[in-house]
Amino acid sequence: MASTSGDPYAGAVVFEGWDSIPAGAVAVFDWRAAPWWVRVLVRTPFLDRIAYPWMVRHGLAWLEVFDSTVFDADAARGRGWRILPKGWVAPGSIAGLGEQPEGPVR
Repeated sequence: MASTSGDPYAGAVVFEGWDSIPAGAVAVFDWRAAPWWVRVLVRTPFLDRIAYPWMVRHGLAWLEVFDSTVFDADAARGRGWRILPKGWVAPGSIAGLGEQPEGPVR
């Protein structure tokens, strides 16, 4: 049934972190800090959409802001999101293997 507002998704169930991520940001989830049963849920078809809102509610979901002109930090925090600081790099995402060459890496 279509809504009178013209929005085909009006009245649909919204799962924070699954199908509702604030505009101007991308979501980062800390799965290593989650309990084992949440990590199992996220790998289970259909039940995976329960794990994402749980992560947001329990402070294990972060937002990396890429467009601060449309991003509303207060609204995002009010919905349970945490905001990553500028220039944040995930632990273990960069590995130094000896001396780094000068200039761009190819």
